[in-house]
Amino acid sequence: MIKWIGQHIFDLITRFRSDVYIDNISETTQTHVIGIDTDGKLTKFDTPSGGSGGATLDNAIMPTNQGEGFAHMLGVNVVDTNTITDVFELILRPYIRTTIALDKVGFQKETSAGVYAAEAFLTGTSTSLEVGQAFKITKVEYEVADDSQTTDTSVDFRKGLSNIQTGFADSNTSLQTLTSAEVYTNESVSSTSGDSYQFNVVAIDDGGSTLGDQQIVSNFKTFYSYHRLKIGAYANADNSGFDTLASAAQAKTLFDDMTTAKNSLQGRSNATATANSAMNDETKYTWIMYPSLWGELNNVYLLPGTPLGIGSDGAWLDKQTFTFANNYGHDVEYYAYRSSITGAYNNTTNQQIQLIF
Repeated sequence: MIKWIGQHIFDLITRFRSDVYIDNISETTQTHVIGIDTDGKLTKFDTPSGGSGGATLDNAIMPTNQGEGFAHMLGVNVVDTNTITDVFELILRPYIRTTIALDKVGFQKETSAGVYAAEAFLTGTSTSLEVGQAFKITKVEYEVADDSQTTDTSVDFRKGLSNIQTGFADSNTSLQTLTSAEVYTNESVSSTSGDSYQFNVVAIDDGGSTLGDQQIVSNFKTFYSYHRLKIGAYANADNSGFDTLASAAQAKTLFDDMTTAKNSLQGRSNATATANSAMNDETKYTWIMYPSLWGELNNVYLLPGTPLGIGSDGAWLDKQTFTFANNYGHDVEYYAYRSSITGAYNNTTNQQIQLIF
């Protein structure tokens, strides 16, 4: 019996040395937790404050990490009143700026001096005008992807960096009529690649609670102002036409009345024309006319790769230069090149010539 009691006491000691069991514990809200120090002694200490990542930062932080995943945090001052949760949300769930798109613009192009065509709509990226041809913007249609992120009535319609009309509703998705349709006219083209009018819309994204206001910018709708290139044929002198041009008036007549194989608004670039029946007519010369701004031709090729030559023994005569008004009353200096023979190119075999600048 004594031996059994001794063994039982030993077993209890062993049990308490390894595990502690407490029966009938009631549950209450605890302000302390129990720990064990290095000597194995039970101790108590306060529970951590904050909980669930709610502890605030000790100091303000200005992120400098330029890794792609932190780009949205650069320049954002995370202050010492932000919680750990705030910081992790800023890292893992960044505020994404909304977007704005210019869907279409309504416009009217001049057809002759002071006369405008019916309203049309530009839904693509661009349209073309001839130098001196006026146009006016009449309507705009735009869309903000998430108008809860933008400031009310912060949408502005612009030409380049200049406001045309401000204060459009940020929630709008329908056509808006401009209060006044300003007329634009490019009286000269200074670039060999053409000049442009660029229109877009902007709005203010408020940046949520951390990033602050920022302007968001739409795509552009562009009106390009170009000179006109013409390649075609016209009757020679035996058929009441010209062998050579004697005046600006004759050059104007030729420019207006030639039967064109190519008639395009464009900037300076190598250009190809396929022969038409007029260019195959033995009573007609083939002509090339374009603005002198583009400079002289380097050569004219019969495709796929035969240089025809200009001047002396070439298939094309040296240029002539004349200034006359285009259809919109704008004076342009043109170069005119004439083929050395009539009926120069065969349309039945679809011969092609290429201008090389």
